[in-house]
Amino acid sequence: MKRILILLVVLNIGNYSLACSCQDPGTVEQGFEYSDMVVHGTVLNRSYVTYRETMKWEKGDSLNEILTDRKNDLFNFELILKIELQLCKSYKGEMVSDTIVIYTGRSSAACGFSWFEEGEDSIIYGTSASYTYGFFTYEDGLEKDGTFWTNHCMRTTEYNVQEAKELEALLTE
Repeated sequence: MKRILILLVVLNIGNYSLACSCQDPGTVEQGFEYSDMVVHGTVLNRSYVTYRETMKWEKGDSLNEILTDRKNDLFNFELILKIELQLCKSYKGEMVSDTIVIYTGRSSAACGFSWFEEGEDSIIYGTSASYTYGFFTYEDGLEKDGTFWTNHCMRTTEYNVQEAKELEALLTE
């Protein structure tokens, strides 16, 4: 019964609060400018996690205690897609490891990318700040260090040579 209730809440909220709405992601140059990081990588693993798992533990714990029951159910439901990425090339951003973690919404209704597949290459434009936490709080600095977020409003795409060439050209300017 609880799973049915959670599903109904997710579907209901997805209709108005988490619905994705953005303009065209723009040119490669614009995507590069407005991103904290741009990388080419190979998907090592994909899994679904809770919002709480995307946050620093102490922040997630304190937020979990003050949320209403409805928001707490969403907060602790696996609505986020976690991508572990083997870094092939960093075009922008300081990467401290050859593997990085990228988060995105589980569905396109929440601006997420569900097409990531293990073994496939992608060019990911990301930010260090979550685009989803506003549903729960407007507090800053909740994200785990060294993780990134991407969404449909950014230029994230399957790897293609033309995009890579345009990014390389930006590095030489």
